[in-house]
Amino acid sequence: MDKDLDIQIEEALKAYLASGVEEQVNYQRFYLYSIVTHSTAIEGSSVTEIENQLLFDEGIAAKGRSLSEQMMNVDLKDAYLYAIQMAGEEDKGGQEFVCIKVG
Repeated sequence: MDKDLDIQIEEALKAYLASGVEEQVNYQRFYLYSIVTHSTAIEGSSVTEIENQLLFDEGIAAKGRSLSEQMMNVDLKDAYLYAIQMAGEEDKGGQEFVCIKVG
């Protein structure tokens, strides 16, 4: 790889980290919302990421969407959060517990 490009990438990364953007945006939350939205879309849900964000963060249900469709999204979000929590708890089996229960 070109050394000048390596230096430019390193400088850009340093500038990005110094900007503090990562501390202002909760990327994990947005990843979760994206995973939930796309996973439920496979099952036929037409709820969008923006609608899920409003539902999850503000408790505002999307107009024109069925209750069962919205609850499918809420249930999947809760299931993901539970699995993430269980994966981090060593005294309850941690990742092994999640793999057995989910897999």
